[in-house]
Amino acid sequence: MKALRNIFIIIASIAISFSAAHAQRSKTTNAEIKTKLLQNIVKESNGDVILKVKVNPTKEILEKTRDIPTSLLVMLLYVDPKMDLERYNKVMQKDAGTNKVRSVSDILEATDKYLSANNMQLKQIKFSANNARLKLDQGLPLFISLYSSGDYGKIADREKSRLAATDIAAWKKSLGKLQLKSFNLNKNLITFALMQGYNKQTGEFLILFNGKKHWFTESELKKVISNCHELRI
Repeated sequence: MKALRNIFIIIASIAISFSAAHAQRSKTTNAEIKTKLLQNIVKESNGDVILKVKVNPTKEILEKTRDIPTSLLVMLLYVDPKMDLERYNKVMQKDAGTNKVRSVSDILEATDKYLSANNMQLKQIKFSANNARLKLDQGLPLFISLYSSGDYGKIADREKSRLAATDIAAWKKSLGKLQLKSFNLNKNLITFALMQGYNKQTGEFLILFNGKKHWFTESELKKVISNCHELRI
């Protein structure tokens, strides 16, 4: 009987060791995440560098994260499609001190705490063109907030002219006349968005919100941006 018990102990030990090893292998490392993100970068012939951020949160996920700006949720799921929503919500509730998150600052602070468990950070930075391009070249979008404005439709409408341009040099010349010199802003309201691309030659940045593409020039973006957050891995 003693010998039989020892055999069971050995088998159980092997099973536990195998399970632990399997769990270790299945956990995605930050290095693996970085490599995967680089595969999402598309470089077009006209100089556009665009990230393939194809994330459509399910109705169930949206219901579980109703307080979270959709743009932020998309960025988190883009980096980690298997994010632990239950743990994320627990961090949110604890950080806000209530059963419901009430402010954007609560959301951002709690998101940073959630990410820290995976050796990541969500940090507010001052927007700069060079830094934005560096992050995008790593396959990482930027989560930004813009002051609300009715003028953004004019920028979205430029997409047709941009596509119709004979080449990027011709578009750059046209853009000099088309870019907005000023905006009618409502600084009491915020629009959340993701920066998902750039064109260094034209000085444009691709911002997606309200289901539309907005190629802002650097000058335009600096006039309307409220906050900018980058994900550090």
